[in-house]
Amino acid sequence: KEEVKKEPTLALDGGIDGLDFYRVICDNASKFLSQNGVIYLECGIGQSAQIKEIFASSNLYKDVCVYKDINGIDRIIKVVK
Repeated sequence: KEEVKKEPTLALDGGIDGLDFYRVICDNASKFLSQNGVIYLECGIGQSAQIKEIFASSNLYKDVCVYKDINGIDRIIKVVK
């Protein structure tokens, strides 16, 4: 679509598996969150398990949950420091 062509490449390039952006957030967000601070992330269809694993395996966060959208698709990842 035409509107996608206007996006910067950085906004569209998630690396080989499309999840590099989540890895950067995982590695850096804890520096800016207070204890019990929360991040909510939107995820694409079929990405929730991998994103959850990125955050859960980092040992920087104590809780990672996935919430479904109105159509029953995993859509929101909640991460608690």
